[in-house]
Amino acid sequence: ILDGPLGDLNDNEPSAKVDDSATAIPESLRSIIGSSMDQLPWKTLLPGVKECKFGEIDGCASSLLWVRAGRAMPSHTHHGTELTLVLRGGFKDEDGHYVAGDVAFADGDIDHKPVADEGEDCICFAVTAGRLQLTGPVGRWFAPFIR
Repeated sequence: ILDGPLGDLNDNEPSAKVDDSATAIPESLRSIIGSSMDQLPWKTLLPGVKECKFGEIDGCASSLLWVRAGRAMPSHTHHGTELTLVLRGGFKDEDGHYVAGDVAFADGDIDHKPVADEGEDCICFAVTAGRLQLTGPVGRWFAPFIR
């Protein structure tokens, strides 16, 4: 996490505040996210990864994901599809490198482990149809505890 409004680089978790001026939120998402991301009920998924769920939109789960710079998500695949819009920072996985404004597509044919870029936290809006399936050894161990 960057010094200043986002917190201290020594923190293990993303800060509870987001500098909205540095995050491009499309107007169409403002009705879902609201006026400020620092007021959202972020929940820690694992060290360095937080999520804010918004519920279903047209039968798909929607959420914001906040991944600390340099952190990896667990390896996973999808029972259905996932569209991820990068709002801030970037990430890379087996299919490419995605930065602010890019949309990544994943489905059951893709088993990936997204990693946030170094130097800036990655904030994404994700819409999923179907559930995730953790595929790495640690993920398979934790899978029964994650819903």
